[in-house]
Amino acid sequence: MPNLFWIHEDFLNDQITAKFDGQKFFVWDEEYFQTMNYSFKRLVFIYETLTEMQCEIYRGKTCDVIFELAQQNDLKEISCGATPNPHLQKIMQELSKNLQVKLVNLPDFVVLSKQPSLRRFFNYWNVARKIALTKN
Repeated sequence: MPNLFWIHEDFLNDQITAKFDGQKFFVWDEEYFQTMNYSFKRLVFIYETLTEMQCEIYRGKTCDVIFELAQQNDLKEISCGATPNPHLQKIMQELSKNLQVKLVNLPDFVVLSKQPSLRRFFNYWNVARKIALTKN
């Protein structure tokens, strides 16, 4: 039986997903991207990363595409990466009404003493890089 791994923009990690035995896919959801107010540069980054990961890309509304893929493959379960993003968590809650959603956690990139501002990557990186680039 095939397995499905939904990759979202918070889980663009081929080292983890390469270990997954099954179909890796991303849903290019323009409505979601507009809600998130993603810039063209961010969308290009996501797309280029996905092509390097050799990930299948589907276009449409995220839940609709995932439900259709699960139905086509006769699956009751999908895997995806855990995320702090409330919009993606809401999608996962919607999916869990009809599918079992198995979350995969990424190892921590850095361990911070307090929660940084996640509104912009630059704010996070200013705090995290000091820890990430410090030689132990």
